[in-house]
Amino acid sequence: MKRLNHNRLGGWRSLADSHWQEHRPKMYRQLVKAGKLQSALTEAVEATEREMDELMDQGFQYHNAWEAVRQTYLLLPQEEDLEEEPPPVNEGYELLHEMIRLNQKINEELD
Repeated sequence: MKRLNHNRLGGWRSLADSHWQEHRPKMYRQLVKAGKLQSALTEAVEATEREMDELMDQGFQYHNAWEAVRQTYLLLPQEEDLEEEPPPVNEGYELLHEMIRLNQKINEELD
């Protein structure tokens, strides 16, 4: 069920664009050079929308779904952070994504 409006999605695109440019300059330049920035932004917004819709369909409030998904596609970690030791796994986040995967699998089997 789609609950997100076009204006919000445009805002997410702008948010990701400015965040990537500031915090992921190497990736940003590579995407621009390859002519893939716009498609990457579109993919990030669409993936965020899909996961948020799935979470809200499962009963999550908008702000909880946003908190769970925004850093997966839109607000990526800084490039310097990627070169360091990876952060510890957030078990709650991993559990949430496992629940989503299992729910999708169950729905596919029921169809």
